[in-house]
Amino acid sequence: MGFSKQLASEVGRSGVTVNCISLAVMDTFPEARQSTRGYPIPRPGTPEDAAAAVIYLASNEASWITGQVIPLNGGHITA
Repeated sequence: MGFSKQLASEVGRSGVTVNCISLAVMDTFPEARQSTRGYPIPRPGTPEDAAAAVIYLASNEASWITGQVIPLNGGHITA
């Protein structure tokens, strides 16, 4: 995350954006559904969820977003 923020500050003036996606439990093993108990959205993430965030960040609509960490976590907050 720190590297992404530093890189964003270095290349932003050139029109390059740099962001980081932070994934929580993903649907990669059968027990994943069990480990999302207590999440506001009680299911594991999917490749399509991650792809949607990447597609958005690569779009013109996200051209003013840089140096950010985007949590893809079903609303789960870890203290």
